[in-house]
Amino acid sequence: MTAFLAWGYARQTGATCSAGTSANSHQSAASAQSDALASYSSTRSRQGAQIRLHQAASAVREGAVSEGLQYAASIVESLGPHVTQFVLHVAHGVADAVPAGHKTHRAIVEYREQLALTAPKEDK
Repeated sequence: MTAFLAWGYARQTGATCSAGTSANSHQSAASAQSDALASYSSTRSRQGAQIRLHQAASAVREGAVSEGLQYAASIVESLGPHVTQFVLHVAHGVADAVPAGHKTHRAIVEYREQLALTAPKEDK
């Protein structure tokens, strides 16, 4: 617990956001995502992108599959050469959130192709 407190507010809200999204509780995830996004400065674009990817995953789980995937694709694309392996991990989480009945739809196939073509830089 002490290590968690030493992280700082932004990292704590980011961890809470990740947990809320993974738990698939839309209301708590949305609140945690909003808090986390507000806690990161605009100069921390990679961290903000990861939070927005969690928002995209939530949208996909709520039924907005095409919209969520398009949002996620635009987030990854906006990072350009600043995409890291961890960003790609979170981006793949958006694809994993797609309901079973949609796994072969064009939007998910194109999204997975985009991720496969995205070369990550090394995480720091």
